Amino acid sequence: MILRAYTSFSFVILILLMLLRPDPQERLFIVFFDLLLLDDNLALAKPYKERRALLHEVVNPIHGLADITPQFNIDFSFPSAYERLKEEFSLVSAQKWEGLVLKGADEPYFRTFSQDTSEFSCCWIKFKKESIPGLGDTADFVLIGARYDSREAASLHNIKGLSWTSFFIGCLDDDAVSLSSKPTFRIIDILNRHNINTPLMQTLNQLGQFQACDVDSDDAPFSLRVDQVRLTKIQVMFRTPFIVEMTGFGFDKPQGVRYYSLRFPRVVKIHSDRKYEAATSFKDLQELARIANSAPVEELSQDVADLTERLDPTDKKPQYIVDHSENSATAMTVSSAATSSQAPMAGNSPFGGHESSQGTDVQ
Repeated sequence: MILRAYTSFSFVILILLMLLRPDPQERLFIVFFDLLLLDDNLALAKPYKERRALLHEVVNPIHGLADITPQFNIDFSFPSAYERLKEEFSLVSAQKWEGLVLKGADEPYFRTFSQDTSEFSCCWIKFKKESIPGLGDTADFVLIGARYDSREAASLHNIKGLSWTSFFIGCLDDDAVSLSSKPTFRIIDILNRHNINTPLMQTLNQLGQFQACDVDSDDAPFSLRVDQVRLTKIQVMFRTPFIVEMTGFGFDKPQGVRYYSLRFPRVVKIHSDRKYEAATSFKDLQELARIANSAPVEELSQDVADLTERLDPTDKKPQYIVDHSENSATAMTVSSAATSSQAPMAGNSPFGGHESSQGTDVQ
């Protein structure tokens, strides 16, 4: 959003952000994707294609500092739309971009300004590789302990014998300085009902009863390191930790620390035949993040071809993960294209689509 009337104030804030960056190797890079207000003129009611045209008039990209998101147009009234979207999606995924966003070219920013009263008007659709089962990367992590939160419990009333509502991810940290001879786990995140589906939550509660002990008890088998102020206090530790397969939407640095953690983690399954020593360690996690955040250096054509092929479901029953939350990508469910709240595109598409005879801009 461009606020020209407040440019001087915004410029000072941006300079401060650049001067106070946490890492000398990091630099603020601004990416503009929409324009909502220009010189006190509200642009919310304008079609997206007009807002983009204004954006290009106002923003002057500076290499290494600021840019405008690239986009392309797909007309979903043509049968070839799915193949085009599949090719573009495979390309951005191979380049390690986060994904695509579909927006109606002729739609305003809010449905309030639209004459179209249909259910899907002014809906943005986000496509991410991790939202398609079988395409996202997974790794094994340790659930080292848990806690009970009464507010979370209110939303889990359908689970009988609920003892814990949140579970802590721990990574074995061989480099941690500890006075104890016990293995040390660094707590990197906390999971709740948004990250764990109901059947898995119930299983963790049932099996955890046999392994739980007080964190400060003498027979606690591990030492814990917690360095994130946002994390709530762990209440119990598991003598035999759970090993779970997890996926996420990339990696980011939690507030107040310099290391990477999973972004919007989600538990896929519980493994009962694996040991915590073989799970992702803290050092492993940082290496995974480094690789994921590095720009691709090899030829992309083979990666694009592989992804394109994998996007066609062999059983013709496509599934994808729908994010129902406006604020958090962790509130997800798995839906089929036939039953999803998103309208299916032509063909056996693993995506939900927004059909428009006027075309859809993808960025």
